[in-house]
Amino acid sequence: MPIKETSTDLTNEPVHHYSRESRLSHASPEVRAMNENHGNVKRGILASIFGSRPNAVLFACILLAFMAFIVFSRPPRETSGLILGNNTLHFEVLHEENINILAIRKISPQSGEMYIGPVDIIVRPGGEDQSSDLIFSHRIFFNPIDSENFLLTLPFSGDDFFVGLNNGSEEKAIRLR
Repeated sequence: MPIKETSTDLTNEPVHHYSRESRLSHASPEVRAMNENHGNVKRGILASIFGSRPNAVLFACILLAFMAFIVFSRPPRETSGLILGNNTLHFEVLHEENINILAIRKISPQSGEMYIGPVDIIVRPGGEDQSSDLIFSHRIFFNPIDSENFLLTLPFSGDDFFVGLNNGSEEKAIRLR
């Protein structure tokens, strides 16, 4: 193949096939503003977030993930607990239509001995309504299973209670608010 000789005459002006002005004449106003300010256009936070569809979708995903985290990481309702006969007991007072219900959840230990048998419970109101004539007593039985729930309807109202437990060899007391 023969080599073509080209003349490089430096006296002629080079031909430009690129015209910035003609390119910018077809551009959007935002591109023109960026070109005039050399890319230093200040945008607001809302324009940054909702300026394009991908940004808006990303913002919505982050917001949903945050809300899911808040909902699923909420601590459970406050319960009080103690150990009786190597069983862990959790107490909670439920308020249903002017009726107070004492909920007791017994969880047996994974290994080792645990108490199985009757447990006497005494409940009396605490706080300002302390009176010796308002006492509720009941007997429950712990069975040899991993977990049990007991619900006791209390004959008095209030938000503050003293609960005493006795299994024959141990006595425990707890105040529920």
